[in-house]
Amino acid sequence: MLDVLDVLSVNSESPQVGRKGSVGNRSSKLPAPPVMSRRWRDCATPASSLLVPEYEVLVVGKYNGEIVFVPFTLDLAHSFRTPSVIINRQRVKSPITALTIGKVSPNFPNDMIVSISANGFLQIIQAPSLDGTIAPHVLHTQMIHANIMSAYLHPVEKRQSMELIVVMTDRVVRTFRWDDEQKRFLVVGKWELTGQIMAIAIGDNPLRGTECWAKLHTSRRFVSCRLGANKSVSIHQMATDTPEKLMIMPYRCYFVDMFEPKAQEVIIHANLRERRLFSPSKELASFATLRLAGVNILASIDRYGLVFIHAYNEKTIKLFVIPPIIQFTSLPECVRLSICHYNGFLVIAVTSHSKKVQIHTISIDFIMDLVGEMEESAPASETLNAKGEIDPKLEPIPSSV
Repeated sequence: MLDVLDVLSVNSESPQVGRKGSVGNRSSKLPAPPVMSRRWRDCATPASSLLVPEYEVLVVGKYNGEIVFVPFTLDLAHSFRTPSVIINRQRVKSPITALTIGKVSPNFPNDMIVSISANGFLQIIQAPSLDGTIAPHVLHTQMIHANIMSAYLHPVEKRQSMELIVVMTDRVVRTFRWDDEQKRFLVVGKWELTGQIMAIAIGDNPLRGTECWAKLHTSRRFVSCRLGANKSVSIHQMATDTPEKLMIMPYRCYFVDMFEPKAQEVIIHANLRERRLFSPSKELASFATLRLAGVNILASIDRYGLVFIHAYNEKTIKLFVIPPIIQFTSLPECVRLSICHYNGFLVIAVTSHSKKVQIHTISIDFIMDLVGEMEESAPASETLNAKGEIDPKLEPIPSSV
C-alpha cells in the first residue's frame, strides 16, 4: 500500500517562468502560481505510468506485474479515495511496460485501460469509479508479442474503434485491432526497421494521415510509418547538425515516448522545417505531450528532476528556437512522466526509481497567458536560422525499410 507524504501541499520551489521566452534570466522571472503536489512512497519500483483524467487516477505499472491506481483529484469530496491494486496472479512476474487508454470497441461501454507486460501478457481493465463503488477489475486477457516497450490507442482513418500501436525492442512496430467476433486483438500491420528504436512520436499529417515516427539509435535519420490502409514507409534525413540522441516529433503530435535515456534535444517538424525546443539540460529522461485548444504542450524531465514545460502554436512555431515557459523541480531519476488536462489544470505525474510518485498541477489559464506573450515576439514569417538563412525544407529519402 502507498503511504501519503504530502496531500494538497504547495511545492516549496515556485516554478521558474520566463516572459517572452527568456527562461533563465533572473530579471525576467515573475511570480508564478504555486505548483500543487501530492507525493506517495513505497510504490514498489514503477515500470510505466498513465494519467486517466476521466477516472481521476494515475495508473502505475510495477516491475512485479501489479497495477496501482493512485487518485490525484484535488476535490475534497473525493478525498476518501485510497490507492487500489490489481495483483499479478501470473506464475511469471513480468514488468508492466506499456499502459494506454481508449475506446477499444463500440461494444465496450467506456474507455478501457490496456496494460501490456514485457512477456506479452495483455489486459483490458476497467478503472475504479469515482464514488468508490466499483473496484478496478480485469475484463479480458490474452497473450501477444513479447518485448513491447510502449503502446498507444489511436483512431486510424476515422474508424469508430481504435488501433493499438505497439513498439518493440526488436526494431518492430505493430498495430492491432479488436475483433468483436473472436473477442481479442488481432494484428493488422507490421513494420520492420533497420535499426534499434530510440524514440517514437505518433501524430497526424494533413496529407498522409496518422503516422508513427521512429527515431533510430545512433542515426540522424528517422523513419515515418504510415498507419491505416496505406502502410508506406519513408526515411527522412535531419536537415540541421543535430546530436544523435534526440526526440523528434511532428507538429500535430498526440503521443511521444523515449527508450534511450539522456536525450540532448527535442526537434519539432513543422511545414517540413525543423524547430528546436531549447532545454538547459542535456540529459532529458522522459517526455509527454498534450494538444489543447490549438496549443501543443510538451513536458520533459531530466535525470535530476528538473521539469520543463514547452507550449507552442501556429504562431510561435515560426521561432527557430522555442524556450520553455515554465520549469520546476520534481523527483530525480524519473521512470516515466505523464501529463493530462483535468478541470482547468495541467496535471503532471512523475514516477521515479526511488519508489515514489509525485503529482503536480498548474493552471491552464496561466499557461495560455504565457503563450500569448510569446506570440508577441513571434515573427510574421519563417525565422532565419543561426546562419542567417531560412531553413531548407526536408524531403524524404526514397528508400524501403
